[in-house]
Amino acid sequence: MFARAAQGFVGILASMPRASKIGLTSIVGENLHIAGNLTTGGDVQIDGCIEGDVQGRNITVGITGRVIGKIVADEAVISGSVSGGIVAHSVVLTGTAKVACSIRQERMSVEAGAQIAGLVERPELQLPKPSRMNGETEILLIDRVYWTRQKSNRWVPLEA
Repeated sequence: MFARAAQGFVGILASMPRASKIGLTSIVGENLHIAGNLTTGGDVQIDGCIEGDVQGRNITVGITGRVIGKIVADEAVISGSVSGGIVAHSVVLTGTAKVACSIRQERMSVEAGAQIAGLVERPELQLPKPSRMNGETEILLIDRVYWTRQKSNRWVPLEA
């Protein structure tokens, strides 16, 4: 009777549809610490710590997750901490995100409470370095709008 029950169970598993390899998510658990690079063609959920670069299709850094290295992905959803850099088509920073690095992206969403320390840039927009005029005024081009700052240290749009 035990053998028959086991056969029936195996038959149920064999008849269940299997997920495609692209649909699977690799999970770095909360208690896992990886020292080295992680590369995949699929999705990664990081709840532990990775000291190295992470590359994949969709990278999610959970609230307890930490990446000390560069993230390269189609989509990056950050709820934990990242230091090292983010390069992605789409970046989502949730309210618990702590990012201390540069972010290069095409689309970005930032929830209230997210902490960002670093340069945020788009690939097609190359910003010139601020130029000083008369030693007191700076002019900077941001997203096709010129901004200026005088002694007050307050940036305002420069009228054409």
